[in-house]
Order: sequence, then C-alpha cells, then structure tokens
Amino acid sequence: SRRPAGLLRMIGESALLMCQHLVVLSHGICGTAEELGHMGEALRKAHPNRLRVVISEANTSRTLDGVERGGQRLAELVRCEAERGCDLSFISHSLGGLYARSALRALEKESWFEKAGVRAANFVTTATPHLGILEVGAFWRWGMWFLDGAVGETVRDLSLCTSALTELVDDTALRALARFRRRCAYGNLDDDFWVRPCSALLVDDVPAD
Repeated sequence: SRRPAGLLRMIGESALLMCQHLVVLSHGICGTAEELGHMGEALRKAHPNRLRVVISEANTSRTLDGVERGGQRLAELVRCEAERGCDLSFISHSLGGLYARSALRALEKESWFEKAGVRAANFVTTATPHLGILEVGAFWRWGMWFLDGAVGETVRDLSLCTSALTELVDDTALRALARFRRRCAYGNLDDDFWVRPCSALLVDDVPAD
C-alpha cells in the first residue's frame, strides 16, 4: 500500500526494506523522531540486515489531541509498513507506549494480524504512564482538573478524566498485547516527576531499590 508522507524516518540502507522484522519506535509527548535516532541506529548495528527500524513521525507535533487519535495515526503507519509474513515489534517511550497500545487495539478490532499474516514479536515500553499520571500529587491533580479542556485531550486522558486508558484494558486491547511473545515495561524509580514507578511498571507498590 502507499506510504503516507511524513509518517516515518527510516534507519539504515534501502536493502533493509526486505527485512522480515519490522521494529517501530514511537516517541513521547511533545517529542520528535530525532530523540530516538540513537536507539534506532544501535538496533541496526546490533542486528545488521535483520531488522527494519522505523521511527514514527506520525505523531510529531501532534501529541496533545488524545491517545486514541495518536493511536490511529500509528496504526496507519503499521498498516503501510508491515510486509506480509513479517515479525512486528514496538519500542515506545512515554506517551508513545500508550499510542502503541491504542494502535494495537485498533488493529485487533479489524483482525489485521490474521489478514496481514504478521507475527507479534516484542512489545517494549520505557517510562510509559500505563496507569495515568495521578501519582503526581493532589496539587497537580487539582490543577489539571481545574484547567480541564485548556490542557489538551491527551492530558485529560492521562488524568483519567476520559475513558481512553480504560479502553486499553478491555478484551480487545488485552488480546492484542497477548499476541506478543515478549512484553517488557521499563520505568524510573526516581527522577521522573510525571511518570512514577507504579504507572510505568504496572505494579501496586514502588519496588525496593
């Protein structure tokens, strides 16, 4: 299918177009593809001629209009880039992890994996607020509630003022995640004000050092 303009940045030589393992990198809120350039290059060098690494630009400069819209844009990139019979992996940072989960939910709804013959391989998130950002404290929660629509749909989603994150744990979304052979969530134990450990790691209590 035809590739939409401005959706991605390729890492490596054109010969990698024939690689059978597509790895999609997705940046976070207010992020850019350049932020993931070093990671993409490191993956290519570590697995020469085995991976086709695509850094998504689908949501560059468009990270404030909600998790679902960002997920739809990322899903469109995947539809265009995944070759029939290939393996598919995601490595997503921060909000990009929620975009990836939303994209997978959209793809699962249309039975895309079966139709495209694509195999889900690895799903990795780094500092993704899977449980929202309500751990930031009462003052900031009150501020987000008070400003409401002025802060953008994405912040409302992350503040659990909408159903966006709830939809990411419905049967369709979980079925999509279950396809991946390996699933891994990384988080920071400290020095991350917005994405606290419980949200990033999907745990009830902060892990001991």
